[in-house]
Amino acid sequence: MVGFFSRKATSRAELLENESRRLGEERKFKVVGKKTLSHEAYEHLIQNLLEDNELIKRISNKCGTEKNGTARCFLFYDKTNNNEALAVNSEGYDYARYTALIRIDKL
Repeated sequence: MVGFFSRKATSRAELLENESRRLGEERKFKVVGKKTLSHEAYEHLIQNLLEDNELIKRISNKCGTEKNGTARCFLFYDKTNNNEALAVNSEGYDYARYTALIRIDKL
């Protein structure tokens, strides 16, 4: 899979802005885990990407970058929204360091 990743984006709005202005990096990623969140939890996560987060802390050891440059990401889904997911590569941090909005119809 391929996603357009932003480094240290603060929110969904910044992710969308970065993608439209091509500020970031399109890169291959593989999914190492998935979690469906309540609408409230998903919105909190996607609006506060730089905030230390217990969900991210639990998955940070699964994320990273492989030797070939492929990012290992965890996908977070909104239980009430079937159109997008948030790909997170925390690179060992407790916040969403590298993130991409993934359109579900492209999965």
